[in-house]
Amino acid sequence: MPHLEDILALKPACVWLQSGITNHEFEQKLAAAGIRVVPSRCLKVDRAAACGRSHL
Repeated sequence: MPHLEDILALKPACVWLQSGITNHEFEQKLAAAGIRVVPSRCLKVDRAAACGRSHL
């Protein structure tokens, strides 16, 4: 939440929140401003899954 106003001012198309990071109120405020939110995701884990790797 401390970065919400800065993010809203920048108006990015999307905000990515790393694994384990979620905040429903924060995500709702960004979505209301038309900013897509990707909560609690890790690109390394997603890539490993897409490549068929069971470990990192």
